[in-house]
Amino acid sequence: MSRLFNKLIRSYLELKKPKDIQKAQWKTLKRKLKLFEDTRIGKRYKFSEIKSIRDYQKMVPVHDYDSIKEYLNNSSDYNRGNDILSYALTSGTTGANKLIPITKKSIKDIRSAQKHVISVFLSRLPDYSLLKKRFYTLGGKSNIGVSKDGIGYGVASGINIKYMSPVLRKHYLPGLKVNDCDDVVYKNKTISKIIRNNQVGVFFGIPGSFVDFLINLKNILDEDSYKSFCSNVEVFLSSGSNYRAYKNEIVNLLGKEIVFVDIYASSEGYLGYESDEDDSYLELFSTLNFYEFIPLDEYYKGEYTNRCLITELKDGVDYAILVTTSAGVFSYIVGDIVRCVNAKECRVKLIGRTKLTINISSEKVTIGDVENVFLKASDRLKDTPKDFFVTAYLSQYRIVYHWFVVNNSTWQQYEKQFIGLKSS
Repeated sequence: MSRLFNKLIRSYLELKKPKDIQKAQWKTLKRKLKLFEDTRIGKRYKFSEIKSIRDYQKMVPVHDYDSIKEYLNNSSDYNRGNDILSYALTSGTTGANKLIPITKKSIKDIRSAQKHVISVFLSRLPDYSLLKKRFYTLGGKSNIGVSKDGIGYGVASGINIKYMSPVLRKHYLPGLKVNDCDDVVYKNKTISKIIRNNQVGVFFGIPGSFVDFLINLKNILDEDSYKSFCSNVEVFLSSGSNYRAYKNEIVNLLGKEIVFVDIYASSEGYLGYESDEDDSYLELFSTLNFYEFIPLDEYYKGEYTNRCLITELKDGVDYAILVTTSAGVFSYIVGDIVRCVNAKECRVKLIGRTKLTINISSEKVTIGDVENVFLKASDRLKDTPKDFFVTAYLSQYRIVYHWFVVNNSTWQQYEKQFIGLKSS
C-alpha cells in the first residue's frame, strides 16, 4: 500500500523534465524578465525589449555581487508581487558578507524544488513510511539582524524553514522556535523530547552539521533512545558541501547505511539535485532558473563573451556557472565550477569553486582536488575528521600543502608529509 501511495505522491511532487530544454529555458528567462521589467535593473537593461536569449546576452552583462548589489539591497527596486521577505546572509566565495534577497517568487521556486527532492528519495525508497515518519531540518538562524532598508536577514537554511511550504511544514521538525533558540540547555531538552516522541526518517542540512547533531544527540539521549532513533533514520538530504567527505562518519554514528541525496543549493536558490538515476551527476532545475556557462579557461582570463546555454555544453569541459533567478540576480556568477559529464542529457557535476582555490607561485589547486585527497586519506585511515583546513607555503622552492584537522587524534598522529606521500 505504501508503495502505491508513494508513487502517487512522487508524481504529485516531482517537477516534470521538459522535452525541449532550450525552449523551457527561454520561457523561464522570460518570466524573470517580466518580473523585473519595471524595476531599476529592468529599465537599465531594457528587459521589455528583449525578444530572445541572444538579445538578453547582448543587452545584459555578466554580474558579480559588487556589480549588482545596488539593485539587490534596495527593497524599493522590487514590486508588490515579488516583495523581499528577507535577506540571506552569505560570504560566498569572497569571504565578505553579502545579502541575497529572498523574495515571494524565489520562495515559490524553493518550495517547488524542495518537493521535487522528496520525490527523488521516494524513487530510491519506494516503501518509505511517508505518513509515519517525520523530516528534520538542520538550519541556521532565520533572524540574525536587520538590513539598512529595515528587512531582516538570516542564514538561507533557516529562512527556508521559516517560509517552508504549508504542505511540508506539518511533517518537518523541530520548528522555527527551536531552530532559532540560543539557549543550549533548553534547546537540547526540547530536541531530546522531540526525538523521543517522533519517528524521524529524513534529515536535511549541511553534512558537518548532521555530524555535530548526531554527536550531540548521542550525549543527551540514553543508549536505548539513541538506538531507537537511529533505527528510523533512512535518508540524508545533503546541501552546502560534499557529503562523501562525511559519509563514513555519519554511517558510523548511525550504525547503518542510509540513502544520501545531494542538493545543489546556494543563497540564490535551489539550482539542482543529485539524479535519481545516477548519483554521479546533477540535474539542473531548468524550469525554475535560467543558466549560462562560461568555459573555465576563458573565465579565468576575464573573457565573458562566450556564454553557453545548457544545450551547448561539451563533455569533459569545466565551466563557471551563471544563474538568473526570481531573487533578482541576472547572469550572476555563483562562484561554482561544474563539469559537463553528458552534454546530450544536459548533466553536470559540481567540482569546485572559482575563487576558493589554493594559489601560490602560479600553482593552483582546486577545492575538488583537495576533497579527493581528503576522501582518499579518510578511507585509508578509516576515520573522517569533522572539519579540516588546508593552506600552502613555499619550502625550499617547493610547494608544500599543510593540513589542519579538528579534534581528530587518528589524523593528528601523522606528520604533515603523510598526505602528500601516501594519498596521491
